[in-house]
Amino acid sequence: MKHSFLPSLHHCVILLALTSSLFISAKEDPLMNIEPEENQQITRGPILNRIKNIDECTKKMHNYVKEIDECTHKNHKLSKHIDECTHKTYKCAKDIHHYTKWWTSAKYDTLQYSINDTLAKVCTIPRCDVVITAADIQYTITAPGKYCLGESVDAGGNDIGITINANEVLLDLDGKKLSGSDVNNITILGDHSDIRIQNGILANAGVNDISSVGTTMNVEIHNVDFVSSPTGLSISNAQNITVDKCTFRKHTDCAIGFEDSTAVTLSNSKVNFNTIDTNVFVAMIGRCSCVTFDHVDFCHNQNAANDLDIIQIDASDTCLLTHCRMDNNEAPEGILRALNISNNSKDIMVSACSVNNNLSGNTTDIVLCDSCQKVAFDSCTVNNNVADTGDLSAVSIESSDNCCVLNCLIKGNTSSDAQCNGLVFYNSDSATAKNNIITANTGGSTDPCAAVGIYVIGNSSGATLWNNIVKYNTADTSCGIFLADTTSNIEVLGNSVVGHDTGIEDDSGTDNHIYNNIAHNNTTANYSGVELTIKPTDMSGHWINVDPSSTVLGEFESKICHIASLVDEINTNNP
Repeated sequence: MKHSFLPSLHHCVILLALTSSLFISAKEDPLMNIEPEENQQITRGPILNRIKNIDECTKKMHNYVKEIDECTHKNHKLSKHIDECTHKTYKCAKDIHHYTKWWTSAKYDTLQYSINDTLAKVCTIPRCDVVITAADIQYTITAPGKYCLGESVDAGGNDIGITINANEVLLDLDGKKLSGSDVNNITILGDHSDIRIQNGILANAGVNDISSVGTTMNVEIHNVDFVSSPTGLSISNAQNITVDKCTFRKHTDCAIGFEDSTAVTLSNSKVNFNTIDTNVFVAMIGRCSCVTFDHVDFCHNQNAANDLDIIQIDASDTCLLTHCRMDNNEAPEGILRALNISNNSKDIMVSACSVNNNLSGNTTDIVLCDSCQKVAFDSCTVNNNVADTGDLSAVSIESSDNCCVLNCLIKGNTSSDAQCNGLVFYNSDSATAKNNIITANTGGSTDPCAAVGIYVIGNSSGATLWNNIVKYNTADTSCGIFLADTTSNIEVLGNSVVGHDTGIEDDSGTDNHIYNNIAHNNTTANYSGVELTIKPTDMSGHWINVDPSSTVLGEFESKICHIASLVDEINTNNP
């Protein structure tokens, strides 16, 4: 609009100037002022031409004025539209201000309520009833309340840094460090309850960072860093113990010990980089009931000269280990066991845990269940563990009843110079192995069956091996599944066994039932000592066995691991 308006006005100014010029020229023109002489013919052509030009310019000027009026009208409409938009913008701004004020007020009310609520709590629980300083060590708490460590304290020369001898005590280390006590940095005396220790560092004690003796109940330890004492935490004869978000490192005796206690939880913690030289375990659960380890790392621990159990569960019941890591630990001169469950422990569940990349100097069972009942391993990984010398069994169930290994991956474990077994059942009754993958485990011996995927030996009876994938476990001689001659009533069904010297071998056991398995690409024999009702020779080396007691050929073949089409073809070829 502005673009069309300005040129029109410019033209009009030029036209007005031109018109004025014409009138002035006409007035001053000699042709317009001469008086004609008598009988003289006056030539009027130039005058008429100029008049004509004036008329044309007048017409153009009229058009330009008309265009100016139209532009002025449009400009008026545009101005009116701008005014309307300005009004709407103002109204919108007013609404925004209103709602912003309302929202701010609402948030303020909420915040004020939160502040008031927090202040009320703070007012009812003082920041600290007592502030403990270096001058107070060795200090004994004898009354309920909140106690704070006012400064980092070296308690050298004192047997105990702080003793708790009362109920309802909150000891807040407040980010400070308590260290150097000759015996314990903190001792909790018996027959007390409702104790919480939090937020700080305990280090360099003569024996324990925290020791609880006697009958204590309802103890919480939160966000504490245990460092460089022989033992980090020692709890005995206690009930309802919770340890959360703590770290344990550089201990030499053991990092954690729970004994004769009930309802113990260790969660969201790290037990790493401990160098054990006095004892043979990093964490001990002894004679306890209802114990949970949840999301705890036990990594990079070692015993340079002797044996080492990363977690030892002894004579305990109803324990759960879930989402724990037992990785990268080593005992280069001794026997390393990542998990040792023994001595009549029962009702133990190990779920979604990893046991990977551990090193044992000598013969070992990386995961051992010895003389136990009802122990279950579910969805765990036991991978890439090594024995420098002697046999290695990744998971070994020995002299135990009703134990099961389910949905686990056992892979890449190695014995440098002896036998390597994926899963072993030894002298155990009613054991179950189901839906596991056992693969790429390597033995270094030239003995027969120097690498075995699933090894059932001793006086084992009533075991079920169902739907496992056992493949490519290698040595000079290897076997996928081996049943010793002393076994009985072992049921082997639905397994896939691939890539060994012998696939499935029954060494003259008693009443063992082996059927619905797939064994192929095993170089010496797919089956040894196993009755095969069907032996198809046209199926690229796949040999399928069915239940020899069945009177109907192929009755159970629909259960064979994911090869229904192959079964149909076999039934067609064997009417």
